[in-house]
Amino acid sequence: MNIGFNALGLKSKTGGVETYIYNMVKAILLNDSNNNYFLFVGKNTELIFKDLKFKNLKIITLPINTNNSILRILAENTLLNLFCIIHHLKLVHHFCNYIPRIFFTKSVVTIHDLGGFFYHEKYPEYNDMHNYYKYMKRELAYTLKKANQIIAISNFTKSEIMKYYPNTSENKIKVIGQSLDTRKTKNTNTTKTIQDLDINKPYLLSISVIRPHKNMEFLIKVFNILKQKYNIPHQLVIAGGIQLKTNSFIEAIKLSPFKDDIKYLGYIENDIMPILYKNADCFIFPSLYEGFGIPLLEAMEYEIPIVSSNAASLPEVGGDGCIYFNPYDSNETSEIIYKVISDDNLKESIKHNKINRNHYYSWAKIGKEMVNMFYQTKKLSEE
Repeated sequence: MNIGFNALGLKSKTGGVETYIYNMVKAILLNDSNNNYFLFVGKNTELIFKDLKFKNLKIITLPINTNNSILRILAENTLLNLFCIIHHLKLVHHFCNYIPRIFFTKSVVTIHDLGGFFYHEKYPEYNDMHNYYKYMKRELAYTLKKANQIIAISNFTKSEIMKYYPNTSENKIKVIGQSLDTRKTKNTNTTKTIQDLDINKPYLLSISVIRPHKNMEFLIKVFNILKQKYNIPHQLVIAGGIQLKTNSFIEAIKLSPFKDDIKYLGYIENDIMPILYKNADCFIFPSLYEGFGIPLLEAMEYEIPIVSSNAASLPEVGGDGCIYFNPYDSNETSEIIYKVISDDNLKESIKHNKINRNHYYSWAKIGKEMVNMFYQTKKLSEE
């Protein structure tokens, strides 16, 4: 069987979708040497996949920059169909939440999240996400109807699909998660230390892009309470690039009476992450909305307790490997964090409980599920 991978929705910059596509393609190919696969990418993204050397994989680069949405849509509705005919594709897996309007081959689609709806309801001032909401509202109904099989990356995402598109056939939705980026390692080649980064032990750690739903201003408020009420000796270390329309996050740090103990590192390279994780007293993830929640699995690679928001998909992904808090209640959250960092027995129980989570969300397991799903989809489409 000849199967296509549509990665034309991928932009140049790295992120969760890029990680998902790279590792999913790799996992499928490691588990299937019988079918032939064709990966469609833009000229600006082909280098991401350069090390995927499999005999049954052909990478086809379309002569477009996928950051140009108009060119990308035109290519998907014309060239992609042409290549499907030339290579006799029986099935195409679309990775980026949608199926082209003009498309004739049997299709599987991955739905990562419905974050556009969340932003529309919570942060209407974010025009880019509001435009994404309008796009999703217009296009997703067609995609869900057109797809022969829908992959939701979590049960939470499945519930979001059924919430906003109740006419979707639930039988078409299969929940298949994701796992860690196989290109990252717990080891590091850097000679830097936490002292080089102006960090002193003990410290609380949070790693995330800074966007409204990541709830970082809330975390600073919680840290202020921890210092004032419990007099903890910790610093708060936050790493991740800022994607905000205002300087509210930086202002929250400046206004904190404990600003000297808040270390914002900005965007950090992968080599630095192991240093931060290995030396942290606790990892905190206060997000309000996640389709999956990879940072929880990343933190589970290290011997530190994890305290997470109880919102969206996070309890599903973290299981009993985390302690959870209400991400809208700063007093409750500060109490829970203090209990974790001051109770050695609780710390150890969290470490023990999280051991099996990364095994449960393994690419080997996921790759097998995907290959089986391809065969089932082909069989169902022929009945």
